[in-house]
Amino acid sequence: YTPAYIAASKGDAEMIEILLQARVDLNKQNKNGNTPAHIAVLQEHEHIITALHQAGADLNKQNKGGIAPMHIAALQGYDHIIQVLHKAKVNLNIQSKKGFLPVHLAALFGRTQAIRILHEAGVDLDKTDNEGNTPIHHANFYSAQVLQVIYQLIIQEIFDDELKEISLCQATEENKLETVK
Repeated sequence: YTPAYIAASKGDAEMIEILLQARVDLNKQNKNGNTPAHIAVLQEHEHIITALHQAGADLNKQNKGGIAPMHIAALQGYDHIIQVLHKAKVNLNIQSKKGFLPVHLAALFGRTQAIRILHEAGVDLDKTDNEGNTPIHHANFYSAQVLQVIYQLIIQEIFDDELKEISLCQATEENKLETVK
């Protein structure tokens, strides 16, 4: 394990700062391909993730299984970490070697709030893994509660689009040009 990996696992921001000044490679992978960002996410060290991002670490770096830090946050249901990674502009649709997206893992492990956050951030619930499974298929293995959340999000998306179209039609009929623009 590298000093940066150990500092990230302990949440030691001071040591991370010292290592940054020494120009240590923050993307160096251990034998499993994990980086300091992977362990910081696993340990829920939000401040370390932010420091790594600000220092230019690759928060999309995948380990040997193709797992990125966002996959870990989604499968663990670390909603606040998902939001931190999203703010850091990570790839929300990054695929593992088996084609799993973070939303697939959230569905498989019943992380309903993580599914909501990822969907609100723009993740498509129709994306498939390498075997053609969507989050709905993965949720089916877990529980009806997860299925209910995904279906609600899909239905809400449909109605939101329809409501926008209705508002636009009404504005056009009422000659409200500012609304139409």
